[in-house]
Amino acid sequence: NRTEAGRILGAQSAAVVPISSGEGVISGFAEVVAAVLEHIGMRALVTRASDVAGLGEAVQQGADVLFAADDHRFLAIHLNERNVVENAWATANGFAAALSAAAEQTGRTLVEGEVLVLGLGPVGRHAVDRFQKMGARVRVFDIDEARMRVFLDEHPDVKGEGDMGAACRRVDYILDATPAAGIIDGSMIRPSSIISCPGVPHGLTPEALK
Repeated sequence: NRTEAGRILGAQSAAVVPISSGEGVISGFAEVVAAVLEHIGMRALVTRASDVAGLGEAVQQGADVLFAADDHRFLAIHLNERNVVENAWATANGFAAALSAAAEQTGRTLVEGEVLVLGLGPVGRHAVDRFQKMGARVRVFDIDEARMRVFLDEHPDVKGEGDMGAACRRVDYILDATPAAGIIDGSMIRPSSIISCPGVPHGLTPEALK
């Protein structure tokens, strides 16, 4: 429950370590991550140093959890529990759970229901796995047809869609894991549709949001 979650989070301290590899430190990124962590109840700081020196500083400051991202991975590392969580996995699982909870609030369930996942990047692929574990039947669409063919060859129990609009109209449950804005308009969704949008920006047009 929320009270217990708040107690657990409030007992944890976090350090966000800027990483300079690849394209370099993203201005303001570490500060935003720290602000989000504080918003959910954790004590958070951004290390003054970056990279390896920042990791050392975080440990010296007594951090329980380290957060760090480069061009490819965004990780949370729990030092005491020796556990590592990757952002794409966590995002997919969180938004899949939100979609399931929203369905339950309307008296429905994802078990044996059809879910459409838009986008087969890291979040979309993890979401497919999560929905299958929930017992849903999964359909996928990706603008990159070659990527989708490879994915479907590896997941023969998943159905690929060639027309995104028709696919959206066919199902009640949609997870939009794309980074594209305004790709889902009002004509693509039904009154019974429930849409979970981890993609930034989300893909709903103003008409669809109504």
